[in-house]
Amino acid sequence: MSQAEVSEWRIAVKGEQRGPYTLDQMRAMIAEGRLPPDTLVWKPGMANWAPIGSVADLTAPVSRGPMPVPVTGPASPPSGFGEILTFRRMITPTIIQIIFWLGVVGCLISALGMMVSLPMGMGVIPGLLILVFGTLGVRIWCELIILAFRIYDVLNEIKDQRK
Repeated sequence: MSQAEVSEWRIAVKGEQRGPYTLDQMRAMIAEGRLPPDTLVWKPGMANWAPIGSVADLTAPVSRGPMPVPVTGPASPPSGFGEILTFRRMITPTIIQIIFWLGVVGCLISALGMMVSLPMGMGVIPGLLILVFGTLGVRIWCELIILAFRIYDVLNEIKDQRK
């Protein structure tokens, strides 16, 4: 067995120890970008945990012949309008922004209508309340919907990183 096959490398991810991994497995994870240079690693014989970037075994190039030909993955995802047609990009957040501004305009018109329709200035306070709390309510409602879409996007990014 070669040294690469018997090495027992361990990594620390979010305070949790993982492994053991062989040297080849470690190099593959680094090459795939799954382990950033500041990831802590350790193997028997090392005094302390150290960042990957400071460990010579993991940063030294491997000299085992010619470089392998990279395997091409699946076709890149569609861009632009194709992303919308394949539901990779959501259009609802943009629509929600439009709804927000329509809601603000609606609150403004309602508030002004209230202010001028009631006699002797009795509509000023109700009009201001509609303007402030109506606009605030529309904003909060739209933010909650946008938040759901942002959570969806983050979960998709996490899923893509795990591939």
